[in-house]
Amino acid sequence: ELSEKIDGTNIRIEWNGHKVSFAGRTDKAQIPVELANRLFESFGGNEHEELFEQKFGNLNVILFGERIRS
Repeated sequence: ELSEKIDGTNIRIEWNGHKVSFAGRTDKAQIPVELANRLFESFGGNEHEELFEQKFGNLNVILFGERIRS
């Protein structure tokens, strides 16, 4: 099955060895508030940062994602 991206939002979830942060495809991109809240619920806060630390330690890690509008 093939699909084509028509419109979407590119997201970076970054772990710098100490803290989780979120960004768009570029550093100038603005993340919609609804999406930023959802990202924080899913990946942010102390509990999630502890999981990133356990899994990745001091490594710099970037997870790339894309929100596709339906």
